[in-house]
Amino acid sequence: MYELRVTMWKLTRVAWGGAETRSMQEIIAMLQMESVNWIRSKYVLPLLGSELKYTQPDRPKSRTQKYVATSKTYES
Repeated sequence: MYELRVTMWKLTRVAWGGAETRSMQEIIAMLQMESVNWIRSKYVLPLLGSELKYTQPDRPKSRTQKYVATSKTYES
C-alpha cells in the first residue's frame, strides 16, 4: 500500500513539474514501468476527476490523449 501511495504522489506532484500536459508514454517513462494497462487502471483512472483530467474528454482512449493536472494537485 505504501508503494501505491508513493507512486500516486510521484505521478500527481512530481510528474507535472512545469509541464502542462503529459501523454501516457510520458507517464510510463516517468514511473519506469512498462504495462500501459496496469498504469492506466492502478494510477491514472483513480486520479481522473480529482487530480487529473483528460485533454480530450469525449475520446478517453484516443492515441493522442493527454492528461493535465487539476489545480487540486498543487494544493497539498
